[in-house]
Amino acid sequence: MTAHAFEPARYDTQTAQDLEWSQINVEGLSPSDVESALELYREIIKEQLHERESLIARLTQAYLSKTVQLIPEATQRQAQRSVSFRARLLEEEGAETYESLAILRGSSQSTTRAWVARHRDKFAMFTLEAEGRTLIPKVQLTDRGMLRKNVAALIKPLAEAELGGWGLWSWLTAPTSLLSDEIPAVVAESSPERARTAAELYAEDLRDAKDRMG
Repeated sequence: MTAHAFEPARYDTQTAQDLEWSQINVEGLSPSDVESALELYREIIKEQLHERESLIARLTQAYLSKTVQLIPEATQRQAQRSVSFRARLLEEEGAETYESLAILRGSSQSTTRAWVARHRDKFAMFTLEAEGRTLIPKVQLTDRGMLRKNVAALIKPLAEAELGGWGLWSWLTAPTSLLSDEIPAVVAESSPERARTAAELYAEDLRDAKDRMG
């Protein structure tokens, strides 16, 4: 996604410091307590970045190992494109796990799982399964881990049209001709009705294509 409002966080020194001081209440804490809290926060961020890189590598290896043997070269190229497509979403757009989302929301993992399941059941949120882990794409979340309601409104028609999680994630974060080559998740914040209409039109196209295929 190219718009600044949805760019994944870049954890340079200044950004990390801004996040740290904005998310920690220092009242009643000694300087050493504050520094300990900041150090823990830094470690959490480092672990999240490492886990994301590791997940991308595992996905690439697992996907290709299942598809490149005993299949035509054209199919191999298609498989490699699919890996690149998924790696781009993970790398550029980012996703939370139940663990990282619980930290972001300041709640327990069990509470976070229940919250995600409740919204997913209403088609207001989507998740992905990868390497035995559930991923919650960040495009649908605020920086505090709450639901981005205008984006959630786009998910429902597409999920009801049986668009898969990777396809849904891609459509939300890539330019589309239905919005004059603008990005749906970005348009949703400035012009929610226009974005919702585009989602409904795309959902209709998906259903028509499915009917034609029988």
